[in-house]
Amino acid sequence: MYKFKNFVHPLFASNTYVIYKENSNECIIIDPTDIAFRDLAKFLENNNLKPISIINTHGHYDHISGIDLVRETYKIPLYIHKNEEEFLRNPELNLSIYLGKNLIIKPAEYYVNDNDEIMGFKIIHTPGHTPGSICLKVENILIVGDLIFLNSIGRVDLPLSSEEDMRNSLIKILNYIDEDTTILPGHGRSFKLEDLKRENEILWSFINF
Repeated sequence: MYKFKNFVHPLFASNTYVIYKENSNECIIIDPTDIAFRDLAKFLENNNLKPISIINTHGHYDHISGIDLVRETYKIPLYIHKNEEEFLRNPELNLSIYLGKNLIIKPAEYYVNDNDEIMGFKIIHTPGHTPGSICLKVENILIVGDLIFLNSIGRVDLPLSSEEDMRNSLIKILNYIDEDTTILPGHGRSFKLEDLKRENEILWSFINF
C-alpha cells in the first residue's frame, strides 16, 4: 500500500508530495519547492526514506522551485512531460519573472508521455493548465497537479493554457476516479469523489458548458 506526505509552500499553498510504499524505504518526490525543502529533508531522514526520482506535474514556479535543490542533494533524475521543457528554462512561461525572479531549471533527465508507467505510477497526460500537465495514478492515489481542486479547477488564463484542452482533460480524469480514490491536488487538501460531487460546482458547470 502506498502512503503520502505533503509539504505546503507558505506563500503559494502549493503541495510537494512524498509518495512511498509501506515496507520499502524508496520514495518519489512530486513537485518539489524550495521553501518546503527543509521540512521534506527532515521527514525523509526521520523515516529512513530514500528518494529515487522527481516527477513534476507541470512547470510553473510554485511547483518547480525546488527541483534542482532536491536533484543535487539526492542525485536523482527529473521526469516531466516533453511539452513542459520550455517552462523549465523560460521565466515568463514558468511565471517566476512576474514574482521578480528569473528561475531557470536544468533540463529534465527523462520525458514522459501519456500511458507511460514510471516506477509503478501511470502517467496521464492532462493538458489545459499547461500543455504538458500530467496526473499520476498508483493504486487508489491520484495526483492531479493543478488540473482540479476540491472546489475549483486549474486556471486557463495563463501562457499556453487552453480552455478546450482543460475541458477534455477534466472529462478524461473523471474516468480514473471512483469512490475509493484519494485525490491529491497541487493546492489544498486531499479529497474524494463524494467531495467533488458536493463541493465543486465549477467543475460540473465547466465540463457541461
